[in-house]
Order: sequence, then structure tokens, then C-alpha cells
Amino acid sequence: MTQSLSQYQKALQDQLNLNDDTLLMIQDALRVKHYTAGEHVIMVGEPSVIVGFIVHGLVRFYYITHDGQDMTKSFCQEGEFVGAYDAFIQQTPTTFSIEALEDTTLLTLPFARLFELGEQHMVWQGIHLNMVQRLYLKKQQREQELLLYDAATRYRHFQARYPTLEQRVKQYHIASYLGITPVSLSRIRAQRA
Repeated sequence: MTQSLSQYQKALQDQLNLNDDTLLMIQDALRVKHYTAGEHVIMVGEPSVIVGFIVHGLVRFYYITHDGQDMTKSFCQEGEFVGAYDAFIQQTPTTFSIEALEDTTLLTLPFARLFELGEQHMVWQGIHLNMVQRLYLKKQQREQELLLYDAATRYRHFQARYPTLEQRVKQYHIASYLGITPVSLSRIRAQRA
């Protein structure tokens, strides 16, 4: 193992509260993957085979509508997990893409290995459950905001949840995440100034 891989593993270990023995169970399957800004972790239509832990960087999940419109689903940054969990479970191609918005480093693990460990070890069942709960809560919060709040409120929630992202993300990505046009986002920002 390289020193940098050990550092990446330490970040994952801290995030999931893994002891050394638990980390050893996945050590042989972990891989470091680097993506440059604009490069895709996964493209729509590809099979979903890995879950990634963001050691450094920022990604966005996005859809392309039938008329070619780019719609941002979510953002993930350091300390978060990325992957197309639904596609892996259903064994279907992914329905969205994941793009690195900055140079990004992921520590990856095959989904199959994660599920295998969950079947064999109670500790990994708990880790897997924790990951699914995080995903569910993020998805539920996003759904609630889109259904219940106006654009200005969604923008305030975005700022509260992601206090540093406005400096890291292009305005049109934020607008598409909020479900509005960049012009509408500029108006909301001007009203808040």
C-alpha cells in the first residue's frame, strides 16, 4: 500500500468509525481513483459497480432530460459517498451521470464486496445501513424542499446545507439544482443583497 492510500483509508476509517480489523476486511478491494474537473465518475447508461468515498473534491449528480436540458440532482463533497446505488440493486444501467466539478479523489469499493461483507459480518451490516440511511435522509430532504418550498426558500436551504459550495460551483449548476433558471437565481441573490 502506498502512503497516500493509507491516508485515504484513514479518512474513510474516521468517517465510518471503523476499527483496524474492520478496515482490513476491505483493504484488498479498495482502489484510489483520480478524476480531473469535467471528467465523469459514471455516465448515464453505464452499469453501477462501485461506491466511492470522496477524499478530496466535489461532484454533481445530474440528469439530461428528453429535450437535452441538464438538471442537477445533487452535489457531494469531501466525506460523502457517491455511486448509483439504485442501479446496482436493480442491476440496471444508471439513469444519471456523476461529474467531477473539481479535481476529485475517490477511494472506491465494489458494491458487490460491500454487500458480500454485509451478509458475512454484522459490523458491515451496520456500516451498510448507516450509508443507506444517509442517502435516504438526503433524498427525503431534497424531495421535501422541491415539493414544499418556493425558490427563494430552497436557495436559503442550499446556502445553509452547503455554505462553501457557492464559491466552488457554477451558477447554472446551482440554478438547475434549485429547479430555476440562472436569471431567476440572479434575481433571488439581488433581493437578498
